[in-house]
Amino acid sequence: MHNPNVHKQLLKDASPVFAGMLQSGMKEEIENKMIIVDFPFIIVEAAINIFYGEKVLKEFSFEDALSLYRFGDKYLCSYIMGLVEGTLIKYISPTNIVQLIKFSDGFNVKKLYHSCIDSLIIYFKNSTPVFGLESLDKEFLATTFLYGFHPTIKIFYSNETIKR
Repeated sequence: MHNPNVHKQLLKDASPVFAGMLQSGMKEEIENKMIIVDFPFIIVEAAINIFYGEKVLKEFSFEDALSLYRFGDKYLCSYIMGLVEGTLIKYISPTNIVQLIKFSDGFNVKKLYHSCIDSLIIYFKNSTPVFGLESLDKEFLATTFLYGFHPTIKIFYSNETIKR
């Protein structure tokens, strides 16, 4: 069993869930101990390191990154969720995009989801094979495919003027 020591204030600042546990007379506050059983130690340790300012994601496996996002989601650690989301967006590929679409849809990870859609459209246009594509909803695939052929316009807002 691993027992890292973490500053209470750091936990309170990192998560409103932890803050509630450590300020409300709950067992965690009284015993000065928090037990996290639903995540492996590597995930808890990575979260602690991130709380202390380290960037540990570059050493993580894809599955560990998804698990770390789940940790951030459960404990409302928005910084961790944003860090993981940004990292996952950088590593979208034809081999993991289907898993990322399902994950981002299930956890409502909007930037990741939209980045996956944009990448999927590029893969369609370039005839790039996508691993596991057949497991996605057929209506979703049809809509995404058709969306890829619609022209888009970027609108920039600057000084009360819209430029097209």
